[in-house]
Amino acid sequence: MLADYRTAVFDCDGVVLDSNKVKTAAFRSAALPYGAAAADALVAYHTANGGVSRYAKFSHFLEAIVPGQAGPGLDALLAAYAAAVQDGLRVCAVAPGL
Repeated sequence: MLADYRTAVFDCDGVVLDSNKVKTAAFRSAALPYGAAAADALVAYHTANGGVSRYAKFSHFLEAIVPGQAGPGLDALLAAYAAAVQDGLRVCAVAPGL
């Protein structure tokens, strides 16, 4: 079984690192240029739609939560999210029970 493999790969969705809170905070941080209420609305959408990709979540944010408002576009939101996640994962705890 596992002894047959030389490499094991895990994702970071709470499997190896306790990263779920990091990702939620990153969504909020990326959306803050639109204001705290909009950022909180994105976090609510994110937590209610766990299996949806970050691309779809930010697209929903721009189209349904802050349509027409001035602020960062999709690429900038994705980049801000990725940077915040990367920073958070560097200091994130290992998942309990690993």
